[in-house]
Amino acid sequence: MRIHLVCMIYMYSYLLIYDFFEVSRTQFAIIFIANAIVVMGELFNTAIEAVVDMAEEKFSEKYNRLAKISKDTAAGAVLVGAIFASPRRSRQCSPTMPKSHI
Repeated sequence: MRIHLVCMIYMYSYLLIYDFFEVSRTQFAIIFIANAIVVMGELFNTAIEAVVDMAEEKFSEKYNRLAKISKDTAAGAVLVGAIFASPRRSRQCSPTMPKSHI
């Protein structure tokens, strides 16, 4: 989660403070929604991992395989969100591609 937040801080500082890229309001909204999806996935992942850890302590060895599956699935959901968000961010900020294919 820290890596995602640091990358978002750098990205928003270049977009808003330094005015490094020319981004319209619509493009900025798309970038913001993509970032929100990644952060939402990270928060769900953290919640799922905490609940699984708590349940794993209570039920011990019997549910270790299921705990691993649920943690891996939650991490996979975050990965899917991050993979979706990366092309959106880079596409919105690239000046060379035609804008009709957003």
